[in-house]
Amino acid sequence: MPSPLFDSLRSRILTLVLGLVTLVLAATIAAVVIKARVDVERQVSLQLRSADEIARESLKFRGAQLSNAVEVLTSDFGFKEAIASADSPTLLSALENQRARIGADLVIVLNSGGTLLASTQDVLSPKTSEDLRQLVLGDPDGMTLRLYRLLDGRPYQLVLAPVHAPNLIGWAAMGFALDDRIAADMSRLLGVQVSFLAVDLGTAPYVASSLDAAARPDPLAEMARAGTEPFVIEAHNDRLFTLKVPIRTQTGELALL
Repeated sequence: MPSPLFDSLRSRILTLVLGLVTLVLAATIAAVVIKARVDVERQVSLQLRSADEIARESLKFRGAQLSNAVEVLTSDFGFKEAIASADSPTLLSALENQRARIGADLVIVLNSGGTLLASTQDVLSPKTSEDLRQLVLGDPDGMTLRLYRLLDGRPYQLVLAPVHAPNLIGWAAMGFALDDRIAADMSRLLGVQVSFLAVDLGTAPYVASSLDAAARPDPLAEMARAGTEPFVIEAHNDRLFTLKVPIRTQTGELALL
């Protein structure tokens, strides 16, 4: 019959063996989980960078659409006559027709000095009007400008071209708003969630996104992030692996997430 000392020793050995097995299993599971997470993050990072490249090409294509539409508008003889005579009703009719043709969100006409003649936007603030005036005055060579601009705190992809007859008589600007609709379209194309963040001095921060309102990123917090590596956003009980792509603009800050 085994002695109590033997039973105690056997129990200790069994406990030690079970503890070692448990420790090895836990370490193995932890290693597998960590490796799986690293692999997933690597794959997601590659997907985000691929989406970034496709997003840039998509925006370039939209910019080309704007350039072609503005070229058609500024080559139209009737449009030139309307600018020369400052005929606002005719200008507005031409702007609305061209805007509807390509689905642009904004068309603006300025005279040669940069003063607003007509716009499809009901109201442009004095700040935005002056910004556009300074933009064309800063282009003495009369070159077509392709740029991103915050107009009254809202981001636009904008093309601004001179109108000659044959001398410079004005400028025509046409733009796509970087809004929820564009974010949703790009999200379907890229296979990832898409947000545009804009922060302009004196206006409320702006977010356009394919995400639900509760899950949208905080523009001030995300604009403060530096670096080009993916990071995690905690939003509405979700962890969103995210890549921030700054978009160059001379008015405020603009980024694609």
